[in-house]
Amino acid sequence: MTRPRFSLTGLILLVSGLSMVAVSLTWLASGEGAITGIALVVLGLVLISLSRASSGMSDAMAALLTMSGYENIERLVEELGLSERAIYLPSAMIRRGPRALLPLAMPGTLPSADTTVYDRLVVQYGSGPSDVGLLVSTPGSGAIDLLSADVGDYPEGFENSLRTLATGTIEVAHSVEVHALEAKTTVTFRGVNGDSASGDSAMHRTIGSPLAAIAATLLAESLGRPVVVVSETQSRSVRTVHLAPAGGHA
Repeated sequence: MTRPRFSLTGLILLVSGLSMVAVSLTWLASGEGAITGIALVVLGLVLISLSRASSGMSDAMAALLTMSGYENIERLVEELGLSERAIYLPSAMIRRGPRALLPLAMPGTLPSADTTVYDRLVVQYGSGPSDVGLLVSTPGSGAIDLLSADVGDYPEGFENSLRTLATGTIEVAHSVEVHALEAKTTVTFRGVNGDSASGDSAMHRTIGSPLAAIAATLLAESLGRPVVVVSETQSRSVRTVHLAPAGGHA
């Protein structure tokens, strides 16, 4: 995310958080809503600080600030008690860049490929009252910008783009294998760095590991439709990620 985007996103979160706190305390008398609003305010301030400090800083400091922002997003996910799997949306549905949709409740209606979702933090993605979620950037949102060309058609284009990123550009794995079986796609990363492993947290249970987020983002772009991370496992230096179109997994 560029410096202006950090600043804009931070401002949006700050205003949204303050509004949520005010509404929760004055109209709804909701302590949980106020806590959520405060979490958004904190996250907004972190992003605004990051935008102001990003000019001329070292790579190590930028990594530290990015990590702190990622941890604050994780705390927000935990605070909201989100448990549904993230739905990875292609850029064609956002009209800007690929994002992950975090439903606030069990989705009554899954977003289809012809749905247009506005690039905001809190979005209405369906006609039902419960079709509300958070639209967030993931490691895949940034990684896709590192590609010199668009993600190609599935499966060859998807595999080539993913291999280029994982083994070359960001060097998080030694090799990548893609296996397509009916409606499910399995991606195997070999020689995975320890930093790419995921833990048992709300963030990883919803969004998945960084490698899963990158694979899901590229698959959504390649297919032109929403994708979910069905499951993932890691054994030593091998991470296996199972992906499927949203609504097409068991």
